[in-house]
Amino acid sequence: MKLQPSPGTGDEYNEKPQGGKNNVEALPNDSGKYTDAGEGDGDCPRSYFDREANELDWIMKNGKGVSGQLYTFSTGTTYLGDWKDSKRNGIGKMSWTDGASYVGQWVDNRAHGRGIFQHGDGDMYVGEWQNNMANGLGIYYHKGNATYKGQWHDDLQHGVGVETWDAGARYEGQFEGGHKEGYGCYYWTDGSVYHGCWKHNVIEGDGAYFAQDGRTFKGQWKESEIHGKGWYTWPDGKEYMGNL
Repeated sequence: MKLQPSPGTGDEYNEKPQGGKNNVEALPNDSGKYTDAGEGDGDCPRSYFDREANELDWIMKNGKGVSGQLYTFSTGTTYLGDWKDSKRNGIGKMSWTDGASYVGQWVDNRAHGRGIFQHGDGDMYVGEWQNNMANGLGIYYHKGNATYKGQWHDDLQHGVGVETWDAGARYEGQFEGGHKEGYGCYYWTDGSVYHGCWKHNVIEGDGAYFAQDGRTFKGQWKESEIHGKGWYTWPDGKEYMGNL
């Protein structure tokens, strides 16, 4: 038996919250892939925060940073906020020409503390930052699709979190390196539930599935399919225990 709809489509969403997109998945069985101006082409750095690095070095060396004064970079990007020793320090807003922006705390030219990154298409990350990356607790809103609320490490979901799709499906559990990994619970919109192990965004290992129609299976899984030993029961009282 393969669970339908599939709770995860793999690792097709492997971008980051500020350099491109984060890896919040699409609705189950959606095979779409993010595209974003922040990914970079040719010599353009992937991360928004790296784009003005050379000019920021020049500002620091020449003492050109003035708090409260709008600074326009040669790329067209602007910064308005606090400076200290000609480095962004304190509160400020960086706005890129494609509509993306970051507003929040800065330490020595790095996004560090609490801040909001807004993509030009409406996607948004709100939470904690360290060294220009999402680190700590944060929420990523993928407009018209899904929301992830939980722990982050170096721009990837890592730790414990809740991923909710706009259609109503929900995953609660562990993440590692941007993927569902470890123990987690998936809730379908029809009321069916899975509790158990995950590996790289798919059901893998020991787990229990409780279908909306009363069927249950407790046992071993591989790539979101029943695989190995388990106990299967039906609403009419029938049951089977053994290899499947």
